[in-house]
Amino acid sequence: MSRAEIPIRPLGEAVARMNRKTPVAKALTSAEWSEVPLALRERAFWSARFARADVLQAMHDMIGGRLGLERRAMERGDLLVNRENFITEMRDRLVASGYVPPAGREGSLRDMTSTGRLGLIFDINTEQAQEFARFKAETADTLDEFPARELYRGEERQVPRNWRERWQRAGGRFFEGGRMIAAKDDPVWVGISAFGTPFPPFDFNSGMEVRDISRQEAERLGVLAPGEGITPPVVGFNDALQKSVVRYSPGIRETILKDFEGRAVLEGEVLKWVGGGDATISSKIGRVGTWETLNLRPASKIPADDSSPKMEVAEARKKLSGTYEVPTPLGDTATFGPNVLEHWEEKGKSKLDVENRLRFLASAEDAIRSPHEIWENERTGTRTFIHVTRDETKTRVLHAWELKDGRLESFISTSDVSRRGDKHREGRLLYARP
Repeated sequence: MSRAEIPIRPLGEAVARMNRKTPVAKALTSAEWSEVPLALRERAFWSARFARADVLQAMHDMIGGRLGLERRAMERGDLLVNRENFITEMRDRLVASGYVPPAGREGSLRDMTSTGRLGLIFDINTEQAQEFARFKAETADTLDEFPARELYRGEERQVPRNWRERWQRAGGRFFEGGRMIAAKDDPVWVGISAFGTPFPPFDFNSGMEVRDISRQEAERLGVLAPGEGITPPVVGFNDALQKSVVRYSPGIRETILKDFEGRAVLEGEVLKWVGGGDATISSKIGRVGTWETLNLRPASKIPADDSSPKMEVAEARKKLSGTYEVPTPLGDTATFGPNVLEHWEEKGKSKLDVENRLRFLASAEDAIRSPHEIWENERTGTRTFIHVTRDETKTRVLHAWELKDGRLESFISTSDVSRRGDKHREGRLLYARP
C-alpha cells in the first residue's frame, strides 16, 4: 500500500478541522504568528499581515464549503476543490472592498490580490486539512507496514530553504546518501515544522514533500530496529484547547489575550481557547445551567446551517450495521453503530419512527461534526449535540446524544425548535460555536 492509498477517514477529518477554525484578523507577520501558542494557532484561520475579518471569514467559509462539498471524493483519497475559482472570487471581493496593496508590493506575496498570495492561502489550508485527515486515518496495520517516512524536495524553489540544516538542528539523522528519514513518531517532524504539527506541510510554500517508507526498508537502513514498534504523536483538539503560558512574559500574555478578543481566556497559568469572537458566549463555556440561566439566545435565534440531504433507509441501516467514527469539535470522536438501533428497540420506537430517524443519519453526523452547542449532563453521563439546520421548507433542531464512552446512543430531528430544541440545552456547556 502506498501513501496515496491510505484512506481518508470517512466524511472528512479535513472538513472537521476546517470547521473548528475561527477567523482571527490580526496584522501579525508570519514570524510573530509562530510565537503564538500552538493551541491558538491551530484554532485560528489567519493570514500574515492581514487584519480584514470579513475577507478572512469569506475565505474560511469558501474553503470549508468546498471541502464539505467534496467530502465524498475525500473518501476515495481525493481532494477536489476549485483553486482558480477561489482566487478569482477572493480577488473580486478584495477589489470591491477598496483594498489597496502596499506601495511597491503590487503582485508580490504582500499583495492580497496577487495569484501567489491567494494561491498560497488556498494551498496551505487545504493541504493542512488533507494531511491532518491522512494522519488521523492511519491504522495500526498501515503504521506497522509503513512505520517511517522520508522528507524530500518535490518542487524546486528559486530561493530554497536549507532543509538539511533544519533537519539536523531538529535532531534528524541522515541515511544512505544523505536521505532525511525518520520514524513517524520521531519528534523531528514537529521540530522542523513552522506550524508545530507532525504532518506536512512543514512551512509555507516549501516545495518539500514526504513519502512513506516500508518496514523492510526502514529496518534495512537502520531507522528502526527489527520488529520495533512506533506510537505516533496524538494531534487532538482536546490537547490544543489549552496551553500553559508559564514561559510567556506578562506583556506577551496580555498581547495574546487582547489580540484574540474573547477567543482565549487565561485561567491561572493556562491559556484556553473558548471559541469565537463573541466574548458573551465564550464566557459561558464550562458553566452549569440552562440556556436561559446562562443568558444564551433561544434555539430559534441560532443562525441555521444548510441541511444535508436525507438518506435512504436501507443505506442508513447498512451504515449502522457496522461501526464508524465521526470527529467532534472537542477533539475526540463519537462512534456510530448497531447500538443506536438497539437503543430504539429498547425504547419501543415504532417502525415508522425509526425509519423517519434513519433518513436523518447524515444530519446526525453533521450534528456531531459541526454542532452549534455541546452540553454535558453529568447525572446521566451523556452529551447532547445541538445543531440547527434549515431545509427547503422549515428550520429544524437536530440532537445527537453521545455516551461518555464515546458511543452515540440516539438522535432525533424536530421542527419544534422552541420547545424541543431548548428543552435539551441544559447541563454543563462544553462548546458553543460563535
